[in-house]
Amino acid sequence: MNKPLIVLSLGLMAATSLAAGTVPKVIKARYTALEGTIRKLDIKSFEMSFSSDYVCVDPQGNSQSREDFFAEVEKLFADAKSATVKIKFFDSKSHDGLVDVSFDFTTKISSKLPKTPKTVVHEVGTDTWKQVDGQWVMVKTVDTKMDVTTEKKKKKG
Repeated sequence: MNKPLIVLSLGLMAATSLAAGTVPKVIKARYTALEGTIRKLDIKSFEMSFSSDYVCVDPQGNSQSREDFFAEVEKLFADAKSATVKIKFFDSKSHDGLVDVSFDFTTKISSKLPKTPKTVVHEVGTDTWKQVDGQWVMVKTVDTKMDVTTEKKKKKG
């Protein structure tokens, strides 16, 4: 399974539908900024939302380092023409200076290659954020579900 799709699913994070007060405003703002970088396919700005020791854990419990994660994300961004993101937040918890945010995330990625169907990434999990040098950054993503499929085109007629 392609982990960069996670955070590009990381469409990592977007049109927020959440109950007031569920997710701290500063974290919600970070997700909004992350959504913008995904839509613009701006890898450099996207990377700034993640700590230097970021780790991504897939549903099978396999970990991926920040370096490996972004090597895959860069390939994905390079082949993408556009991306849309939709995210729902379920819960957030603060502990020991960290904020955990549970999410359900869907991203659709259009390829630059003609006649290539959209890639659809559906991810459910928890992101952990912490403040580093005055800025909130993501330090870990633990996924409980990760599906990557292609969108079927509707037949005319």
